[in-house]
Amino acid sequence: MEVNQIYKEFNQLLFNYIAARVKDRNDAEDILQEVFIKISSKLDTLTNREKLKSWIYSITRNAIIDYYRKNANNKKAELTDKIIDEALGETEFDATKGLEKCLKKFIQKLPKEYCEIIIDSESWGTVTGWKD
Repeated sequence: MEVNQIYKEFNQLLFNYIAARVKDRNDAEDILQEVFIKISSKLDTLTNREKLKSWIYSITRNAIIDYYRKNANNKKAELTDKIIDEALGETEFDATKGLEKCLKKFIQKLPKEYCEIIIDSESWGTVTGWKD
């Protein structure tokens, strides 16, 4: 697989993953750029193409950890053991992480009758556990 193909397939997913963990959009874009530079420079070292996704994920996770370590002394970013532990404990991309917060805001803007239908639905309650 070529870098261009990897970029097309993973760019948005990786950006969303990084942006969910780094507050500043510009920093997230910088990290994404660093990730693709590393992918490009190290792609020839990947011996098993079936492990491409987990390999890319490891690079991304490490880039986020490096970002927090580098900025630990700055007021801009706060390095905590919790952030690193969460990143190290993840084994898969979770593009839906934090989605319930976003959906909750949209649902609350709906007319009351529609809002209640969604909140009372079995799937919404099961997924989020949210009820007002």
